[in-house]
Amino acid sequence: MAFNAKWELEELSQQLKLTTPDLLKEFNHDLTDIIENSSTFRLNVSSNGNKFILTDSTGNEYSPPKIAGLYSIFTAKGVIYYGESTNLNDRQLKQPDNTADSNKVFRNQGRAIIKLLLHNGWGNIVGLDPIFMQLYPENCTLTR
Repeated sequence: MAFNAKWELEELSQQLKLTTPDLLKEFNHDLTDIIENSSTFRLNVSSNGNKFILTDSTGNEYSPPKIAGLYSIFTAKGVIYYGESTNLNDRQLKQPDNTADSNKVFRNQGRAIIKLLLHNGWGNIVGLDPIFMQLYPENCTLTR
């Protein structure tokens, strides 16, 4: 059976009069540019384990902008979570993922699981120490 499904990216490349591989190369260049020009923050959790705390290289707490964007959570060895948000500030610092709910059992909820590991001091057991976050707000400017 042949793979006949169309990918939305293929339609976009046709609209832009690019081949899909060329559009993917453009996306790769853009992503590289964003990563190289975005600040990296150390990721911790609040004392109750419900909220992330971001600190810059000098140890000062950082509050993300209240705009949409993407973000990645990673260690020196690789990316462990990649997400999107309509409000980077709320998504990272305010939304608790219901980790305070004693009846909650987490499955397939990466952010909450990361909070659990960090809160209990288990991050180093699974290679998540240190752990970092980069934010890519929708208003970031590409250099090219």
